[in-house]
Amino acid sequence: MRAVLILVAVLALGGAAYWMVADNAPVALPEQHNDDNSEQRPEQANPELATSDRHNVTPAPAPKDPTPDPKPEAGTSNEIEPDANPTIDVTLDLHVHNAVSRAPVAPFRWRFVRPGNILRGDNETGSAALALPRAVKGDLLIEADGMQPVEQKAFQTIGHNEPTQRLDVFLTPVPTGQGIKLMVKTLDRQPVPHVRVDAYKLRSDQNANEQTGWDLGQPLWSRGNSKPDGVYGLPPLPAGNYGIVLVATDPEGKQLPLSGYRQTFAVTGSNGFLEDVLLEPACALTIDLRDGQSRPYDPKVYGKTTISLNKAGETGIQRKWTANDDPSGTITEPNTVAGKGNVWLDQPIAPGNYLLEIFVDGDPRVSHSLQLRAEQQVETIYIR
Repeated sequence: MRAVLILVAVLALGGAAYWMVADNAPVALPEQHNDDNSEQRPEQANPELATSDRHNVTPAPAPKDPTPDPKPEAGTSNEIEPDANPTIDVTLDLHVHNAVSRAPVAPFRWRFVRPGNILRGDNETGSAALALPRAVKGDLLIEADGMQPVEQKAFQTIGHNEPTQRLDVFLTPVPTGQGIKLMVKTLDRQPVPHVRVDAYKLRSDQNANEQTGWDLGQPLWSRGNSKPDGVYGLPPLPAGNYGIVLVATDPEGKQLPLSGYRQTFAVTGSNGFLEDVLLEPACALTIDLRDGQSRPYDPKVYGKTTISLNKAGETGIQRKWTANDDPSGTITEPNTVAGKGNVWLDQPIAPGNYLLEIFVDGDPRVSHSLQLRAEQQVETIYIR
């Protein structure tokens, strides 16, 4: 009987323990299936409900700040500052030289005048970068103390798409002494080292600038000169009016194909002249005259022979011709073949088309067209 009671007690205690465990066990939900056998959707977490007194909730992390800009280096700034040296539109690169020494002239002054405004400035270095307006015309003046000013009328500045223009200007020193000094150069401003200078005495009762034909006579003196720098000082001349002819030569005195220089001067005895002489390319013409037997033509045998050379469309131009005059050397006369054989112009002339005419004792013997070039040119002409 006791054994039965003990068994009943054990069973009672086991049943009580079972029901206590069963009350705390989770309840399994039946599995859900899609009718179309599609894949099982992932389980989604339910959102937390917002309440005013939530506790023990880990806050969501704050969004990260964007990456900060790097700090500027010392002495720099992210702000754009205006250019302290703005680009200047230089349109003219001006260089000013001494016409005698070719050295830079400093200081000098410049002025550009056009309708509506005047631009001007000073320079201390002999050159200046000028920002003149583009595509305009004006009068450009360059001057310096002790120099003759240079003015270029209606100077045209460069266009809108053209590069900077370089301009070289040569200022001639103002003469401070007496006499006549000639600075002789070619067009590219190279000195002419050998020249022949003829001086003529002009009438004193007439203005020197109004006298013409003076270079057809006999000179007061004629001299060859050599100067490596091309600067020739003429011998002192007494007060009066004078004409000067200058011809470029080689060391032996033969003409070079460069134009001659002619100018008149009124000398007072106390004034001075400093001339910048530029010689252009020209024709140094020699005529090789032959008779009917191809021998050198001799006017002493055939009679007085006159010669003329006129440019197309001109008449009556008088020129001096030089010929050999044995045994005395050479002889020069206007419009005349005065010696035997070759005869050449006393001064070179401009290139172009010319008509050569020769008369013997008044009878026409030659009428010949010549094309003259800027060179030493020899033409053979037969007089029959």
